Amino acid sequence: MSDSFIGHQAFVSNLRTTTSPGRPALEDDTPSQNMLESEALPPTNMRSSWLLMHASQAVRMKIESALKPCGLTGLQMTVLNMIKNRGGSSSAELSRRFFKTPQAMGQLLNPLLEQGLLQRAEDPGNRRVLRLTLTDSGRKAYATGDAAMRRLEREVFSRFDADTLDALRATLYQISHLSSQDAAAKRKDD
Repeated sequence: MSDSFIGHQAFVSNLRTTTSPGRPALEDDTPSQNMLESEALPPTNMRSSWLLMHASQAVRMKIESALKPCGLTGLQMTVLNMIKNRGGSSSAELSRRFFKTPQAMGQLLNPLLEQGLLQRAEDPGNRRVLRLTLTDSGRKAYATGDAAMRRLEREVFSRFDADTLDALRATLYQISHLSSQDAAAKRKDD
């Protein structure tokens, strides 16, 4: 068994024992104190990468649930967000950004095109490039999804103070750019 799996078992076991409703409190602890301790600090043998993956999966499940009434998946919402914020993108740009093959990106984009949320048009600077932009329906779907995401963010992150949330966001941003930094370093070495 891997260290991370053993760490996961210990973490889950710790959560069960310290937050069980029927567990009698020890003389020097209270149930609320135990709950805060078990939520705040994982076991020291738990790998940070596992915690990040577990947190990502937990939030992703909440995202999928929040966006389902909007008729969108988390990945589709991310694509709409990127296209909106960049004023349009080509399928090739999206493929590179999402580390997907052109075929996989096409499979992701087709439902959005079929639903009328995206449209393709020639790029004025290069007629061989087709730019994807949001349609009116796409902008409405994005706005609905964005409102759901704002509610979700309040729900998930409201327990953190501003400084903690800023530090978390900065750390996650740095981690999310590791692959692009690695790719840039590899290009320099080539």
